[in-house]
Amino acid sequence: MFPSQRIVAILALGGSFFSAELREFLLLDRWTDRFTQGLETTFRATGTDGDAAEILSKPSRAVPAPQDFHWNWRQWQELNAQESLRNAKMASLDRQAIAAAIAAQLRPIMADLDIGSENQLRKAVLDTRIRMIDLNNDGVPEAVAQGMVNCSPTGNCPFWVFRKTLRGYKLLVESYGQTFTFQRTSTNGFRDIVIPMHGSTTESGLTDYRYKDGNYHDAGSYDASWTVTEGDIVRELKEPQITPCGQR
Repeated sequence: MFPSQRIVAILALGGSFFSAELREFLLLDRWTDRFTQGLETTFRATGTDGDAAEILSKPSRAVPAPQDFHWNWRQWQELNAQESLRNAKMASLDRQAIAAAIAAQLRPIMADLDIGSENQLRKAVLDTRIRMIDLNNDGVPEAVAQGMVNCSPTGNCPFWVFRKTLRGYKLLVESYGQTFTFQRTSTNGFRDIVIPMHGSTTESGLTDYRYKDGNYHDAGSYDASWTVTEGDIVRELKEPQITPCGQR
């Protein structure tokens, strides 16, 4: 075989391998598209939230863009010691139902909380701070509660929101923080909630909760800072600087 013929044969053989690889890639690409479409169809059929392609390529919880979030921090609230369930002015049946809902949250972790008896559990339940706030304007207030157990040195404690139902008080939010803010905005008829978890006097982690499908869901996490460093100078801010978690 002449050298020129050998070169042509090599090029032809290489081209056939390249064509085979290209065909395999195109087949895999089409299969991936069909697989993703199949997932989307399955999720729509089962009512599962989220886009299939996003589930394949992103973490399970998408963080909203910063422009979608504004914290009305001046409207923050905090429960005080006088607002314990023990002191709450409400009907006896409501008190008992809320107590049962709080006990249901604490009972599985009694050992971790050094609660050794039902009497101690009852005391922890009655020490829980309560404020009744109507979050969906239906005339029936929700129970906003903050436990006084398992609190951090910076004042963060268990935080819950319960909704009254025919079968007692249903848990809508389970979180951890010191203060809370009911936003001006609403989602599906319920006020949006921001719960800060204090890290220091100038730093907080924020969780944005929005209502969907019968419960509040974590819609995004943010860092809030009341200081900014400019060279060697730390300057205090009048408005907190808010950034999505992991982007500072």
